[in-house]
Amino acid sequence: MEDSPGKTRKRVAMPMSFDRVLYRIMTGSWGKFVFHPGPCSLEGASIPNPVGIYVHIPFCRSICPFCPYNKVLYEREIAKSYSHCLNSETKQIISDLNGARISSIYFGGGTPLTLPGAIESLVGLMRPHLVPGADIAVEVHPDDIVPSTIDCMRETGVEMVSLGVESLDNEVLNRLGRSHDPATAVRALETLIDTGGFSVNVDLITGIPGQSTESVLSDMTQIFKYGVDQVSAYPLMDFPFTSIRSPLSLREQLRLLTAIDSAGSRAGYERSSVWTWTKPSARKYTSITREYYIGIGVGAASHLGRRFWLNTFSVESYINAIGAGTSPVALSTPLSAMESALYWLFWRCYEGTFDLQAPEALSIPALPHLVNALERLGLARRISSVVRLTDLGLFLYHILERYYTRRYIGRLWQCCRTSAFPPGIDM
Repeated sequence: MEDSPGKTRKRVAMPMSFDRVLYRIMTGSWGKFVFHPGPCSLEGASIPNPVGIYVHIPFCRSICPFCPYNKVLYEREIAKSYSHCLNSETKQIISDLNGARISSIYFGGGTPLTLPGAIESLVGLMRPHLVPGADIAVEVHPDDIVPSTIDCMRETGVEMVSLGVESLDNEVLNRLGRSHDPATAVRALETLIDTGGFSVNVDLITGIPGQSTESVLSDMTQIFKYGVDQVSAYPLMDFPFTSIRSPLSLREQLRLLTAIDSAGSRAGYERSSVWTWTKPSARKYTSITREYYIGIGVGAASHLGRRFWLNTFSVESYINAIGAGTSPVALSTPLSAMESALYWLFWRCYEGTFDLQAPEALSIPALPHLVNALERLGLARRISSVVRLTDLGLFLYHILERYYTRRYIGRLWQCCRTSAFPPGIDM
């Protein structure tokens, strides 16, 4: 963030609102987010060791209207060129790591298994640099769970899989524009479980027009019976470039989250974040709460503490940039020590707990006062230095996360969808 106004980049009007006031309270500044065109300098920067890797594979066989993520229809020749570019960017990233190890590899999309060969190749490049026990995880579509892809994942060393079921209600799937039906999703889930060796997360979506609470709870109950390691029940997100909007009021959202949490507790699952329920002692599937990570591929973001950047959203421009030996980074921003600490706090609150003695927490002077206020309001409980959000506190975070996603991530992504290499943006 910067306090001085930019004169050449695009400005996004930011009327005084609670998020600006909250930023002022936490930092003592009225600064704003300033994203500059192109990569930020890594001169003098220390690469965290270890660091996570996220790889974005944008190709899909059909486009779902609810999905806000960077995606394009699969075309064989473009996909082939893209795979080569992923290899080139990965080799450059490995060189830039300067000996730092890799703690995890997450493949997201899009539909990553449109390029199984690329997954195998990229893991092969990174394998010598992995820490022992590193997570290798892939998002999968139910249609992709066939013997050949199962074999590919096992041979590659993939141990964590996130299955995009979304719903087991055929009418709801039709509204979402999904290409699979409930029977296909169930077969895919059964195959993954019967195969063994995979930690399985199932993604569901809630708050869909016409979807009842009973339908959501039926989905959850059926999935829990399979004994999956984790269930993620994400709310439908409203972006300016997606065509489906959630009709639920705040009161309805609270009732739904409470009902989902009760269903998870009855099934013996623990709430591991605002929208996930995990088996006790199971490995938690998450690609968004890593403290430090580097993104590879079109639209992928990177965060290394004091620096944040994201690659171009254009597949064609990404291929051209990598082919020309230039940077695929579209926008970047430096972060102050305080902003980096607040970024850490945001994702720890997503997980529902944080330690006031953590170095990042200690660098936020206003945090103890905020925790005191949250305790008085029944939004958090503190045992020694560990703070846990209550159910009501998690619901407040649910509201804030959706708000910040629309206000900041939605605007940033819209800017990057409009221009392959934007001139910059102030928010």
